[in-house]
Amino acid sequence: TGEYSLQLSNPLLSPVSVTVSVAQGTPSDLFILEQPSRFTENGRLLADQPKLELQDAAGNTIDGLVATSWAGLTLTAKVVPDPPEEAGKVFLSTFAEGCFRFQNVQVVAAYGMAYRLKFTLIPMRGLALDSVLSRVIEAEPCDERDFFTPGATQCASCPRGAVCNSTQHLVTQPNFWRPSAASLTFIECKSGACLGGQPLHA
Repeated sequence: TGEYSLQLSNPLLSPVSVTVSVAQGTPSDLFILEQPSRFTENGRLLADQPKLELQDAAGNTIDGLVATSWAGLTLTAKVVPDPPEEAGKVFLSTFAEGCFRFQNVQVVAAYGMAYRLKFTLIPMRGLALDSVLSRVIEAEPCDERDFFTPGATQCASCPRGAVCNSTQHLVTQPNFWRPSAASLTFIECKSGACLGGQPLHA
């Protein structure tokens, strides 16, 4: 932004100087400068907090002196879809120094689900922008010796008689069986005839 001088010249004519004023446009888009953490440790703030800026219709950043005229704008961040805990909770950030910086965002994610942050500007001074979505956020992977149940917010220790690999899929150890693929009860075979590695009793 500012004023620029253009010097126009031609060998047959006298030089002409033209002053051009360049100004930033009105904010028209939200742009994510820094994405939130890819994984969340439930119960803790995201290690990487999101940061967004305003851009005009040409993709120019609204910054410098122009940005001060938009001071006080408020941006909300909401987890979508609603997590099993803290459903409907909204995080706020105020436009300052040319951007929105969030500091207290946390996501209590259910295992087996993918979440995003939906950023929405609270309409003010006639300014209303489209919402934007962050990248996917998921629960921190379980330890290799643990497993998770879809919908749960914490990992669980591997049951005796099972082989776990940090996912929801458990298989039986040799000489064990279980009543169904959904059962978390692993029963030791008395005859020693169970092969293991099977989700169902054979």
